[in-house]
Amino acid sequence: MKYLDKDSIKKAYKMKEAIPVVEAAFKEFAEGTAIMPPKQYLDLKQFNGDFRAMPAYVPSMDIAGIKWVNSHGNNPKKGIDSVMATIIVNKPETGEPIAVLDGTYITAVRTGASGGVATNFLAKKDAKIAAFIGGGAQAYYQCEAICLVRDIEEVRIVDLSPETTKLFTDSIAKFFKGKITVSSSIEECSKNADIITLTTPSRTPLLKSEWVSPGTHINAIGADAEGKQECDTSVLKKALVFIDDWPQASHSGEINVPLTKGELKKEDIKGSIGELVSGTISGRQTDQDITLFDSTGLAIHDIASAGAVLSSL
Repeated sequence: MKYLDKDSIKKAYKMKEAIPVVEAAFKEFAEGTAIMPPKQYLDLKQFNGDFRAMPAYVPSMDIAGIKWVNSHGNNPKKGIDSVMATIIVNKPETGEPIAVLDGTYITAVRTGASGGVATNFLAKKDAKIAAFIGGGAQAYYQCEAICLVRDIEEVRIVDLSPETTKLFTDSIAKFFKGKITVSSSIEECSKNADIITLTTPSRTPLLKSEWVSPGTHINAIGADAEGKQECDTSVLKKALVFIDDWPQASHSGEINVPLTKGELKKEDIKGSIGELVSGTISGRQTDQDITLFDSTGLAIHDIASAGAVLSSL
């Protein structure tokens, strides 16, 4: 049985490889061939954290597996990643273990790739300005993916931490050669942006509807547990909302709070990104539509990514 560490995986699996892998997995899941039960949570509120067990079967790659991943909000203050993961993959027919992989980088890059897929299918073709609310590690991967699917000319960033902001701007400068603007407020960052991406752990809505221009696409990435919400409910009500998976999104995605409060109904959701990729439903109808992707993170993307890494070695 193989063990692959983060450095080995980084060399083998870049964002340009991850986007088509994630897109294919979205399609396979929507068509009912891939199997993915909803993630299971082990909440440890006394540590401001939780663990998640995420199993999946991806038949096109003849691989099954599970990811064990944490989310601990206090970790960055201790100099530790807030999200760390391990992936185990097996032969579906016999159950024999194939490999154990560090899942931290795979989690980061496949999450970025999912935002890239959503942006490719939902953002205006001529989108030029990408705004980022929250400049942590995931914002980097979202930016990288967005820049691969759209010709972005300006990247805006707003974050409470000057250190985080500088790390983000320095990091994206390695691949983005356009204008980088550090905004002083979420309103300033968001207004007239073509794409808005949120990657915060906020439990208080940050993005207001009056700051979102007609035609904007929004990637709501940060809400991944009950009670988290980055966008005001009025934003969700005026947008065409696409989710990655109904059980997960309704439990812990961007839509979970307004659903619980009765401010949003299942009928208000346009559909899933998988349905969009497979052609079952359509996306934006005009350049004036506001679209929103509610991302919770799918195990099929982890296992498909692990399969892609193993195939490349």
